[in-house]
Amino acid sequence: MLKDPLTLEYVVLNDLEFNIFNQLDGRVTASRLLQHVTRLGEGISIEELSGFLRHLAARQLLRSTVSASAAPPSFTKTASTTKTASATTAALVSAVVKPVLQLLRLRIPLLNPTRLLDAVMPVVQPLFQPAAVAVMISVTAIAAVLVVLRFDEITDSFPHIGTLLGPANLPLMLLVFVIVKVLHEAGHAFTCRHFGAECHEAGIMLLVMTPVLYTNVTDAWLLPRRQRLLVTAAGLVVELVLASVCTILWFFAAPGLTRTVLLNTMIVCSVNTVLFNGNPLLRFDGYFLLSDWMNLPNLGQRASATVQAFFQRLLTAGEMGSDEPADDRHGFLLSYGVLSLLYRTVLTIAILKLLQTVGREWNLRVVTAGISVAVLFAFIVTPVAAFSGALIGHHRTRGFRSSAKRRILLALPVLIALAAIPLPHSVIAPAIVLPDAVPVYASLPGQVFAAANYGDTVQAGDVLAEFRNPDLQQRQQQLQAELKESRLRLEAILRDPQTAGSPLVPALRESMLAVQGTLDNVNSEYAALSIRSSISGTLLPPRVTPTHDDDDLPEHWSGLPLEHLNRQSWINRGTLLGYVGEPETSSHVAAFVSEYQLDTVRPGQSLQFLSVGTGAGAQRGIVERVAPRAADELPSEIVAARLAAAIPNGAKFRPAEVVYEVTIRIVSEEAGATQLFGTGRVRIQTDSVSLWRRLQGWLQRTFSR
Repeated sequence: MLKDPLTLEYVVLNDLEFNIFNQLDGRVTASRLLQHVTRLGEGISIEELSGFLRHLAARQLLRSTVSASAAPPSFTKTASTTKTASATTAALVSAVVKPVLQLLRLRIPLLNPTRLLDAVMPVVQPLFQPAAVAVMISVTAIAAVLVVLRFDEITDSFPHIGTLLGPANLPLMLLVFVIVKVLHEAGHAFTCRHFGAECHEAGIMLLVMTPVLYTNVTDAWLLPRRQRLLVTAAGLVVELVLASVCTILWFFAAPGLTRTVLLNTMIVCSVNTVLFNGNPLLRFDGYFLLSDWMNLPNLGQRASATVQAFFQRLLTAGEMGSDEPADDRHGFLLSYGVLSLLYRTVLTIAILKLLQTVGREWNLRVVTAGISVAVLFAFIVTPVAAFSGALIGHHRTRGFRSSAKRRILLALPVLIALAAIPLPHSVIAPAIVLPDAVPVYASLPGQVFAAANYGDTVQAGDVLAEFRNPDLQQRQQQLQAELKESRLRLEAILRDPQTAGSPLVPALRESMLAVQGTLDNVNSEYAALSIRSSISGTLLPPRVTPTHDDDDLPEHWSGLPLEHLNRQSWINRGTLLGYVGEPETSSHVAAFVSEYQLDTVRPGQSLQFLSVGTGAGAQRGIVERVAPRAADELPSEIVAARLAAAIPNGAKFRPAEVVYEVTIRIVSEEAGATQLFGTGRVRIQTDSVSLWRRLQGWLQRTFSR
């Protein structure tokens, strides 16, 4: 390890490179260097030697001693056109997305934190003592035991990805992420200083447009291997301990902002450690730990070169990739390269879906579409273009034998066939439990004075609720008095012989008939104030109405209309009071499927429904019907649970994208597994879909208006 004390740059040389470096005395020639390497039992080409010398010169470790008038010896030889074509192709593709990727990971150096670290070091130094390390291990063990014993409680409390990255929680999560990264980098810096190495640079790095702290601890490469590994692992240890402390506190915290912050910290630390920082398949702390532990510098590049050479040999019958030097760890490099390739592919797909969710929640589809294109090019298009460029370059310069040509020509239809093979597919959609029972409405406005309880068993004709309407009651009394007065007048006229034949008698009788008819109608309405059940069954509740905190009028009600707390509250005509039916058979699940996924959904397909916040397990069901027309509105419960994006439209919610309602019947044997108006998500096992069709669907969803 060579360090330039002025520029603070480092160069890593292996044993052979360091041996060659020591031979450069200003007089050695290329032929003598090659002879020296041959005597060491190593094989190196003139191209590799000239490349190594250019690398030393670029790092200011090699200076020419030949006078300007003398012709300098030519160590340089033109590289193969194969590598040039490959590099050119990769450069052209990378030029398209490089500006975007630089914005996603931009470093801005700010200061040399050495003095600050030295000033704070006496406070931090006790954390490196054995007692403090034992406490950290104990806290981590306690948190692990709690997670194992109460795993269901943790999983039930985890919010959905739409809620997690929605406007309500994302700013808080970003703040937690920034703080965690500051502590993570501080762990690297303080550990580096604890072992005597320097941390000569700190600044701000824009990681996916989020400002986070970074520290440059490259000086740790001058430390012994064990201490160097501890410096690399320090950030992971900080996040692990922080996650453990937050986990313990979360179990005892009351619902509120503090518990939400603790949960976000747990998620950030665990996801960041498992999927990114601690994962050796990505170039973060876990990668450098593995590379240093196995003494394999440039592990990622060597593994990628090994994988590329393997596929080149496979496609060209050994014509390409055969010049790769033998390595006793070739199998490990190949395995690591393949696993890293697969993991990066899965991670790329997950990032694309995550960006799609964020764009939908924040109405930033144009921005996320641009980032998605950059990610797609960086992780998929660029490597494929570079590999294809290498094949094309080799073919132009050296050509391929017939066997290699047959393999290459066969590979294209094989790839097309693989992309067209139907693979198992499922559709995930928001859902709500809706009733199939007979609805019960308030036929007239009035005050609730008596009512049956929700969950009671009722028979046909039983009274479900008693209403009183003062206006209707007053009108009834007025008509009764008017009818009685008319009847008395008629009887008085008929009793008097002189007025018995008066022409007022027919008019008075006609008036009485009119009053009697009006009274009969009023009596019918008055009788309708007693709400009766039309069938036998169980009284089921309707949707819950929120409390009107901004209005103190006594006629307002909240919750469920027939609850005891709403006694004497005013209920308007047409208010849904509840349903009458059987709880086990009087409900169905309505899911709302995007138009881009609807073509794979068919009646009769099996599915699973998982309700949110109930703790119940997944329920089995089948698709009964797919609506022929798009849904005009989404249930408010789905919008409130942030299971789907919607646009407010008065008292209703219009879907942010075109969705279709899919009627689902639950077939699980467990009774009471579904709760009326409970929300959740369904996973429908649909028709098999090829990779090509999935790519088409993603492009449509990402770039549609």
